Amino acid sequence: LTQRGATLELLLTPLSTIRKMKDQVFTLDGTASCFQRLLYKGRFLDNDILTAGEVGMDGTGTAVLSVVTQPLASKVMTGSGCEYCFLSVGGICSVHLQKF
Repeated sequence: LTQRGATLELLLTPLSTIRKMKDQVFTLDGTASCFQRLLYKGRFLDNDILTAGEVGMDGTGTAVLSVVTQPLASKVMTGSGCEYCFLSVGGICSVHLQKF
């Protein structure tokens, strides 16, 4: 996992949840999970109950951690999708997806 030019090594199994990953980041880095955005292979990992296996993590890739200034709970509760412009539902809008 990379963040701000640093690398954090997480201990995961295929059954490790996204929430467990965020908990490990908090332990290693001190960033609360509500401020974390994990990106893996162009996909934001917003569903904390999904497992590493379910999102395709097989130990060969690197996830990117983005730290946001507003807690993410408000975005999830409103049902908005694109974390940049809120134009899409369920992910990133097509305009911002092209930037990844």
